[in-house]
Amino acid sequence: MTISSSGHRPARRTAHADDALASDTRVERLPAPRRPGDVDASGDPASAVVRPSVVHVPAPLLPLIAAERRTSGRSNGQILIAAIEDGHDHLVRMHEDAASIGGRLFAARAAKPRLPVAQPLCPLNIRLYEQDYEVLDRLVAELEVGSRSRLATLALSLYLEETTTEPNDDQTE
Repeated sequence: MTISSSGHRPARRTAHADDALASDTRVERLPAPRRPGDVDASGDPASAVVRPSVVHVPAPLLPLIAAERRTSGRSNGQILIAAIEDGHDHLVRMHEDAASIGGRLFAARAAKPRLPVAQPLCPLNIRLYEQDYEVLDRLVAELEVGSRSRLATLALSLYLEETTTEPNDDQTE
């Protein structure tokens, strides 16, 4: 190896994802490290694989998610799972109540549930078990919401609205 006149070694060339795609070689991601207590659906801690991903949610949800993280001590992924679990019945009702589009001239299809208000989207990093992504994808298909991001937005909006508007005991009706 040669050292330049500035005293630095030249940067070592590494394979870039585009290079790998161009040469038809597959670039594999390493599984995320396991944390103590991680288990998969079978209950086997050795087979739990946590994988990062990103969903895009309306910007006004981010401070609410951050506040929930601070108060609950849960991660973004755990908050998302809690939101979907907590709001599943409501999400199913939204899907069942959705208007149908087409049916005469065009193929019938269910209208996607409306998002609260059109707002700029921001990325939200989540880390979930591999099998959790399979559940998310199944719910996206069953509820016909179109994407994980839309599912996350609907569930988090409902969940965080409920957690930020809990009734006070000292209020009378």
